[in-house]
Amino acid sequence: KGQAFNASCADGGKMSYVAVQNPDKVVVVNLQNPSAFDTISLKSAPAQMAIPETAYYGTVTVNETGVPANVDWSVTLGGITFTTNKSSMNVFQYYGTYIYSASYVNFSTWYGMPPEITVGFDSLPVVLHSRSSVTHGSYPYYGYLSNGYNLTVFSPQNGSVIGYLNSIPYPVFEAPSPNGSFLYAANVSNHNTTITEVNLKTMAVSGRLLIPGQSHVSSFAINPDGKYLYLSSYASYNLTVISLSAFKVVKEMNVTFGSGYVAFTPNGSLGFSFSENPMNYREISHNMTVFNAYTNTVIKNLSSPMLQDPFQGQVSPNGSLLLISNYASRTVTAFNVSSMQFIKNISLPAYPDYLTFSRDGSSAYILDSYFYTNISVLNANKLQIVHNVPYNQPYASSIAIAPNGTYAYITGNTLFGLNLSTYTMNPLLANEYNPYQVLI
Repeated sequence: KGQAFNASCADGGKMSYVAVQNPDKVVVVNLQNPSAFDTISLKSAPAQMAIPETAYYGTVTVNETGVPANVDWSVTLGGITFTTNKSSMNVFQYYGTYIYSASYVNFSTWYGMPPEITVGFDSLPVVLHSRSSVTHGSYPYYGYLSNGYNLTVFSPQNGSVIGYLNSIPYPVFEAPSPNGSFLYAANVSNHNTTITEVNLKTMAVSGRLLIPGQSHVSSFAINPDGKYLYLSSYASYNLTVISLSAFKVVKEMNVTFGSGYVAFTPNGSLGFSFSENPMNYREISHNMTVFNAYTNTVIKNLSSPMLQDPFQGQVSPNGSLLLISNYASRTVTAFNVSSMQFIKNISLPAYPDYLTFSRDGSSAYILDSYFYTNISVLNANKLQIVHNVPYNQPYASSIAIAPNGTYAYITGNTLFGLNLSTYTMNPLLANEYNPYQVLI
């Protein structure tokens, strides 16, 4: 008739005690520990029973930062909601791993996606960061940093962490909408791609789009007018066009094979798809596609011997100059956008991949890598390399310019900031392990 029992571990391990009110009799229960179940032997009666580990209750401490004093916040774990107005509370649940939700709190430092809390004997504490410190409009821009496991939101003004967006599982590519209202992220699983839309005013997921059979994603980009998202594939002729108002695929545009990065003119009229991956991988690609980004129709497929495995391209802020990094030839190619005529090839000390223009368009910054990375500074008016900055970091795979134009943020074994006046490099966000994409 007792509702609980005293328990002790047969191997001399830790002991759990539960109070028994008015028991019919007291029994001693020995716990042994096979792989999946604990065997319970009742000494007062010749009986045995097996119970799963989830029969044990555990405690996890949840801490928060950012919620105003004396304001309630809550965590729901396994269908049970716990609420407090303090900065810390304990939540209880049977042993196991649970997807949790938090009200008032939108960011979590819990590493890994989806957001989970594991309840066990040695449960780790969880720290949540409140949306109250990152309301939309607190900063002119957000910065986003991805390492394939979670998405860090940081201030591009000072490089400090604002929070962690935990609603996107294993993001591989991200792009914010031009008006700053939404963030789109892609993840690939089981030969399918899922696009997640996050409302940046509420920091909540507002939509998910499944694209079956698309597993060879090389990048995606949003047109400057914010109408379409383009998903490129390194193993097909297709450039998938997604309407962001309808949030559905509206077209598969036929471009040159092995589409990599996509770039646009600032007014959004023209798009460029660069073929980084030829159909025969032993050959070198010389191809790119120019398309009308208003109607999503191909204007021309262009083949040039100056293009040698074109990796990424960017158009200058005034829309006149197109720069394309050529990994195979260690060059950057310059084209006139209005005529699409070749202007010049610029030689680099290593293999270029990622590049970006300064905010005023006077310079371009090129990551050229060979084991370790060099940053080449290009005078965009003279098309000459004027400075080389040793980076000495592996994993350099992305570069973005701060809104005020004074810093470049570069990925490595963490996020680094490059002062564009002194060309000095400083590590930022030391706890971010090997991020591969930074966006502002």
